[in-house]
Amino acid sequence: MRPRAGRRLGEPDQGPADHGARAACGRDHHPDWPDAALACTEFLTLLHLALRSRAGADAGGVLPHYRDVLIHDALSLYAGCDACAHQLRGPHLVRELTATEEDVPDQRWHQQICCALAGLNRQALRARSGEIHEIAPEAPLLHLRAFHQRVKTGLSEHPRSERCKQTTARNLLERLRDEAHAVLRYADDPLHVPFTNNCGERALQPVETQLKISGCQQPEHGATAWLTVRSYLDSARKHGLSAFHAIHRQPLDSTPSHRPSDQHTSRTVIDQPRSC
Repeated sequence: MRPRAGRRLGEPDQGPADHGARAACGRDHHPDWPDAALACTEFLTLLHLALRSRAGADAGGVLPHYRDVLIHDALSLYAGCDACAHQLRGPHLVRELTATEEDVPDQRWHQQICCALAGLNRQALRARSGEIHEIAPEAPLLHLRAFHQRVKTGLSEHPRSERCKQTTARNLLERLRDEAHAVLRYADDPLHVPFTNNCGERALQPVETQLKISGCQQPEHGATAWLTVRSYLDSARKHGLSAFHAIHRQPLDSTPSHRPSDQHTSRTVIDQPRSC
């Protein structure tokens, strides 16, 4: 079931995918124990065990075939995924900017970048909700200009050091500058690419809740079976099926034939594993 689910997530009609959210599910959070890794769209969910590496991400069967928009963290393992477009998770960028604000409270560029990202997201949400039919070309210009100007301001206040390790603020600013296309893709394609990774967080929340209540899975085969069932139940929920109906009325190796009544194409969100 899992290999077929990975291929299905990689098909073009699945849309953007959230990839990389993880939940620690190994014995005592041992570094060599694989985490529960997530890949999902608005139609399907795939949870599997994976190490925090490119090989671990490929083990899910999604990355090697994926060709749409991949929503993920700024991890180096995604650098070689040239066949798909990228969107960095907005909430994670905002958290990094907020942490930088605590390190350099006398500077204002981090607040202004957050405001620019939030302004672009408000326009995207209006378009996705149907409040407006399309975003006027000139509407995002003010926020885009503010974003690029504040990144330049921050880089000037945190010059590159040639002899020692770069500061956290400098690394973040260079990423915002060099990967601006991946940071702002949700503004270029607001109807399809989300700013947040809520789809992935919702899919992973039951896993994290059960881990907090019942503890980690001890045998690896038990964790694999558990995540397979969770993948099936969450995919069924996205197609309007209750867990009871999915278990008792639908064969475990089948995919519901109908889709949820959503006008927009979904994006795949891939999260890095969290220890089980």
